[in-house]
Amino acid sequence: MGEAVFVTGPSGVDSEADSGHAPSVSGPLRVLACSGSLDGGGSERQLWQLVSRLDRQRFSPEVYLLARRGPYLEQLPSDVPVHAFEDDYPAPRSFPPGRITYLQSRHLRQIVRQRKIDVVYDRTFHMTLLTGWALASSTPRVSVIVSPPSRDVPASEHRFVWLKRRLLARAYRSASATLCVSEEVASDAANFYRLPPSCLQVMPNPIDVELVRQRATQSLAETAERWLHQQASQIESSQTASSQIHAALIGRFTAEKGHQFALQVAAEVRRRTKESARLSLHLHLVGNGPLQSEIEQSIDRLQLQDCVHLHGYLTNPYPVLAACDLALVPSDYEGFPNVALEALALGVPLVMTNYGATARHIAGLDDQRATLIPVRDVSAAAQSIIDFQLNPQRARERALAGRAWVEAEHALAPWLDRMMNVLERVCQRRNR
Repeated sequence: MGEAVFVTGPSGVDSEADSGHAPSVSGPLRVLACSGSLDGGGSERQLWQLVSRLDRQRFSPEVYLLARRGPYLEQLPSDVPVHAFEDDYPAPRSFPPGRITYLQSRHLRQIVRQRKIDVVYDRTFHMTLLTGWALASSTPRVSVIVSPPSRDVPASEHRFVWLKRRLLARAYRSASATLCVSEEVASDAANFYRLPPSCLQVMPNPIDVELVRQRATQSLAETAERWLHQQASQIESSQTASSQIHAALIGRFTAEKGHQFALQVAAEVRRRTKESARLSLHLHLVGNGPLQSEIEQSIDRLQLQDCVHLHGYLTNPYPVLAACDLALVPSDYEGFPNVALEALALGVPLVMTNYGATARHIAGLDDQRATLIPVRDVSAAAQSIIDFQLNPQRARERALAGRAWVEAEHALAPWLDRMMNVLERVCQRRNR
């Protein structure tokens, strides 16, 4: 398949979905938002944002989870029912291959039927696999592709990848609408799944700018509070503040997020500046995940114990982000990184890997909003950190331009309007 071309309306949304409110149907539509859990990842946050902000005159949202866990669970509005597979099939249980997926699909169908669901919404390919198998074309579905599947699926799945790729292609074809968080993701999905570009709509992630800024002023857990106090003391005594750069790296500890690369960069900065002692880079890692023990071992091996700070998972990471000198997004690949938008919304200078068209879109022409570094290029990344220390004003000017761009292009309210229009339209098509 050749290069995909996508026709988009304002802010990257297709013209049909952005053409004003669709005529409402009688009574609020029952929307079932599906996720593996409500852990603290970007997709879970986007799902929580949608469910929390849907217009209750037009929609009655419910949530379906495989596991009833995650910080966003307790943040759901009280009027949102939550259904979980593990409630009826509690762990631990052993199942032969395919049995667990069969039980999950049957359970999901039961919930859809019993709750008289009008439209199902899912994010990430793991949930699309389930909803596509369980519902096929029986219920309108809106599926979201959040990362380039040619990278994400092989990296996440280790068995029957060819079969899952085929099932996913079928699921996206049968969906009432398939949304992609960037044109880069849409192009990759069209090629990987051999989908016609016309069935993919580009809808970039939003952020709640005011909420992010408000939460950036709130208090943190004790460990992070202790660091913030130390940081404030250092700033007051300019003797040490000028020689230290604090960089925030917020994300799940998985391979594609680039934590190991960031540690190598910290070690390289130390090696280059050790004799002059003119720069000390401190990394603040916020998150957890399957690679935590490997990351801790690398910190010890590289002797970075004094300059890498592990804050763990924080339900509110924004005070750490706002207090740092820059935000670091060292990913091998991304769909549309929320943390990049959040950093710019807070006016924090952003350094990110040039992993593709989406990174270049965020950075803007001639890196007007962020500093781009080559993927896994330790030398270039270290030099960017040193250049930041030599000319911080240039980075702050980029951050101010980025803040204005996020406010104009990625505000939450327009995204919500477009999402509600999409949900209504797929139901209307079914009812015709």
